[in-house]
Amino acid sequence: MRFLLDENLSWRLKRVLAEDLGDTLHVSDFAPTPRTDSEIWSLALKENRVILTNDEDFQALSILNGQPPKVILLRIGNQSTTETGRTLISLKEHILLFVQDSEHGVLEIL
Repeated sequence: MRFLLDENLSWRLKRVLAEDLGDTLHVSDFAPTPRTDSEIWSLALKENRVILTNDEDFQALSILNGQPPKVILLRIGNQSTTETGRTLISLKEHILLFVQDSEHGVLEIL
């Protein structure tokens, strides 16, 4: 799996996820760093990555543009990077099924 962390998530999360969820990059890993939602969307599309975010605007972009890229929308409140990582890792099988599913473009994690 290949993920792109939106700028509203800590870059430290990529280290937490790397072993269990695979290739994870943060938008700050790219130069120039994409700043707008549209730039992040385009980067994820180009890089074949699933967007991890807590920004609901990406859900709207998915409705407007369709998929790819896929979006995982985190609605788990303000948690530490470690707790966010644990939540995602605990849902690894569910996330894998979502990534492989050609029908759904957004996965909300509550």
